[in-house]
Amino acid sequence: MIYRLENHDFVILHRSDNPAGGPLLPTEKHQAITRPGVEGTGFILHGRRGEPFDMRSYVDLLFLDIPSRTQDYHDLVGTVVDVVWQSVDYRSQFRIRYFVANVMIVRSGKLTAYSGGQTSGGNAYLEATWTLHPVIEAT
Repeated sequence: MIYRLENHDFVILHRSDNPAGGPLLPTEKHQAITRPGVEGTGFILHGRRGEPFDMRSYVDLLFLDIPSRTQDYHDLVGTVVDVVWQSVDYRSQFRIRYFVANVMIVRSGKLTAYSGGQTSGGNAYLEATWTLHPVIEAT
């Protein structure tokens, strides 16, 4: 499985409120209209809109790379990025990109014992929470 935000690969990337959940897609927003004395309900459609949500990422890397990777993450705030979740590219599949509203480093540190991972020789980890907002790509 591939998990990626722009050009950063992760071992784990999931929604903070649901460890099995991927990025949210925009949904159709509507408003119900009811009038006294009139039977039935009408609806006003407001179009597809996305809501901001948080995602948690985890990556293993070299201990010396933590400061530069942290800066790379913070440089993405205020930009629109492509997301790949469980090998699905959301831009090509759904025409959705994501605005990075915030990133917060949750924790980082040196690993004492490790095997496997994304990078060969990774001896540290970096965990971050991302606040993303879906953006529909214009046709």
